[in-house]
Amino acid sequence: MYDVLNAAEEETMGIETAKTGKLLYHLTKLENLESIIENGLLPRNEVIKRGIKFGDIANADIISKRTELGLDLYTPFHFHPYSAFDVAVKHTYPVSYTHLTLPTT
Repeated sequence: MYDVLNAAEEETMGIETAKTGKLLYHLTKLENLESIIENGLLPRNEVIKRGIKFGDIANADIISKRTELGLDLYTPFHFHPYSAFDVAVKHTYPVSYTHLTLPTT
């Protein structure tokens, strides 16, 4: 099921799991969580194709490059919750976020 962590719990969990490499992280706006629960965690192009509304936090240049490389067919994940992307997003958009985590084993 889904766990909602506060910032301190997320930071502790992120640091510990980044050391062990046991989780993958996907950053999304908290407002997207209901749709993800209903539809699953879908690649951006599938979300758009289905007409699902979502709060966007992606960098347009990164999206263009991912499309160019055919990576828009996949959902991006990070190895820890403090990637350059995560930090940039959190400082750019003043909204609530959540990390969806998946075990690697």
